[in-house]
Amino acid sequence: MCSVKHSSITTVTYLSRLTFCVLFVLPTVVLTLAYGVIIYRLWIKPSVGVAVISAEGMRNRYKKKAIKMLVLVVVLFLACWSPLLVYDLVASEDINLKPSHTLMDLRFYLQCLALSSTAYNPIIYAFMNQKFRKTFLALLMKHRRMRVAPMATDKVNNAQGGQLSCLKLGNVSSRMTDSPLQQTKSSKL
Repeated sequence: MCSVKHSSITTVTYLSRLTFCVLFVLPTVVLTLAYGVIIYRLWIKPSVGVAVISAEGMRNRYKKKAIKMLVLVVVLFLACWSPLLVYDLVASEDINLKPSHTLMDLRFYLQCLALSSTAYNPIIYAFMNQKFRKTFLALLMKHRRMRVAPMATDKVNNAQGGQLSCLKLGNVSSRMTDSPLQQTKSSKL
């Protein structure tokens, strides 16, 4: 594990505090302000147009889900990054703290937790947003059915300059796999 060797304790403490501010306090403030504006626009501002009572209830339910999702993203960010940065602050302040394998392992795991925070956002969106979940599953199913393979060159392709074209294997029709002569015979039937 890499570490920075400095001649003075104050430099290490200063760098740890700066890192804490830049990597934790500043993103937390930006996230809170940005999501606060979104929540304000979702919840506080009235909807445009005349609303039917049942539609308004449904709209409020969707607003509550969106707000819960945004709050969960911020809380998860805080929960993932704060242990590492607090550990670094404490380690820089405590002169008597001696490096050991246990502390190095702890810092490694805390760093993994911090970096994993970005992987949780798509999971949050998938579990808390039904539209995202449906679209994502449709995309997965589309790619599962659509396997692309090059067609063999034949006289038709050679006449077009010998270009290869691709087919969806799940949707291959007999017209595309037959030779031009067989296609003519089958179209007459």
